[in-house]
Amino acid sequence: MNRSIEITLTIIGGLFYVFLVGMYMEAIDKAYAESNSMGGLLEGVTIGFGMMGIAIIIGVLASIWFKGDKKAKTASMMLIIFAAVSLFITQGGTFVGAFFYFAAGILGIIRKPKSS
Repeated sequence: MNRSIEITLTIIGGLFYVFLVGMYMEAIDKAYAESNSMGGLLEGVTIGFGMMGIAIIIGVLASIWFKGDKKAKTASMMLIIFAAVSLFITQGGTFVGAFFYFAAGILGIIRKPKSS
């Protein structure tokens, strides 16, 4: 089965995750620029780089699993769960990337193989 739509949505979502989490870290940096406390800045950078890394890893894994049509349901569930968790952690800061991951996950779950 051709799952090019899911693969494309996953790649676009991954790119948005990297861009939006970078913006998230920039906002945290500006918020703590005048403060003497480095705790919030280090926490934001740690969360940001962790989210970027996990988003890239999940995106690559899901794309590989969609490409071979081996574990499409597992990849779909992984995308949906990560989208929900990332929205919760960043308080909606990664909405666009989460939307693409969520859409790819839903499509991966509801698409049935063609009967011949």
